[in-house]
Amino acid sequence: MKILAPGSRGSSAISYAGLLEKIEILRSTLRWATNLGRPEIEKLLRQANTLRDEVMQLSHKERFVQAAAAEAAPVDLAPGARRRALLERSFVFEGAFGDNPQLLEALEIAEKAAPTDLPVLIDGESGTGKELMAKVIHANGARSDKPYISVNCGAIPDNLLESELFGHRKGAFTGAVSDRKGKFESAHTGTIFLDEIGELPLPGQVKLLRVLESHEIQRVGSDEPIAVDARIVAATNRNLRRLSEEGTFREDLFYRLSVIHLTLPPLRERRDEIPLLFAYFGDEAAEALKRRPLKMTPRLRDFLLRYRYPGNIRELRNLIYRLSCLAGDTADLEHLPPDIR
Repeated sequence: MKILAPGSRGSSAISYAGLLEKIEILRSTLRWATNLGRPEIEKLLRQANTLRDEVMQLSHKERFVQAAAAEAAPVDLAPGARRRALLERSFVFEGAFGDNPQLLEALEIAEKAAPTDLPVLIDGESGTGKELMAKVIHANGARSDKPYISVNCGAIPDNLLESELFGHRKGAFTGAVSDRKGKFESAHTGTIFLDEIGELPLPGQVKLLRVLESHEIQRVGSDEPIAVDARIVAATNRNLRRLSEEGTFREDLFYRLSVIHLTLPPLRERRDEIPLLFAYFGDEAAEALKRRPLKMTPRLRDFLLRYRYPGNIRELRNLIYRLSCLAGDTADLEHLPPDIR
């Protein structure tokens, strides 16, 4: 489906139409209001600031619209061509990645989605680099110089969920000795990363859906709405579509979050990446431990190249740090954990 009309030379109908609608709503509110109190004025000013920011982001969003409208470029089948093309386009990626087609497809989608404000859902096994992908989306977007706030939804107790996400007023509950900002308010104008979103209980899902729809939050113990403009990136190692069919995850929230949906393949399907990660994490560990980069015996290297890594990239990184710490000049099989050995 074409997003741009032929010959439009990059004018973004979607972006401009959305902005015009918001401007008309704001003008209508001002035109027909007979008496505005200070809270209403503050709210309108926040909306005006948000519109200004969106205008500033149009040039970034148009990159996405142009990319989506362009004809598919011929695929260069040379080894490493897609990876090199990403890097040559000044794609910001903190780490190392190989030529796995599924991973490259995810990175190319992330590159196109990053300049927009569309919600992104990232799934894949634990340890495949979902938070790194969230940081990549933030770093390549229009909000790269704004806050990046990470939230582990599975680690927040149910009774503290609302306070953690939306903040609270002093005296709202026992222990609330002062006003406190929530994660969404801290992420205003930036990106909020909701990790393990599949662990969010149903009451929390309802509150999150309300924020996505209204772009407003209320601190616990307060009736005053606070406008928030945060780009949502969520991640899970569970199948949210199946959970929504089972009734444990709201279907409407799933569709809200998965406008852009990325799946990261496990490391056992990205074998070409393993030597790159050896070098990358070896240098990282050497710098952290203040010692020379790790050397491996041929039999250890062969073993690690064939190992299946059930913990994916996270497990490989931890192994490299362990080997760098325990080995002298050269690491061998005896430096591996006994359960792996």
